[in-house]
Amino acid sequence: MASLRVYILALLSAIVGIIWADKPIEGHYYIITNVQTGNVISNKGNASTDAKLYVEPFVEGNATQIWKFVQHDYLEDTMLFQLVNADCGLAIDLSLNTN
Repeated sequence: MASLRVYILALLSAIVGIIWADKPIEGHYYIITNVQTGNVISNKGNASTDAKLYVEPFVEGNATQIWKFVQHDYLEDTMLFQLVNADCGLAIDLSLNTN
C-alpha cells in the first residue's frame, strides 16, 4: 500500500509539476495547477465518493478547485499527504478501472 501512495504522489507531481522546498503547510489550502497549461484539478462539485477528477480552467472563488494537504499520524515522518477537497471534504484516491 505504501508503494501505491508513493506512485500516486509521483504521478500527481509529474502531471502538475509540484515542486516543494519544504512540506506543505498543514491546514492551508492550495490550488493544484498544471504549470504548463494553467488548468487546475477539480471535482466539478460532485461530492459523491465515486466522483471523477477533472482538469479545467481556473475560476476565482470556485471551492471545487481548492485542496488541503492532510498528513495523518502514520505518515508523520514522510512527505506523503492526502489531498482533501475544500468543497466536499473528500480525499483523492485511486482505483483501477478494468474496463
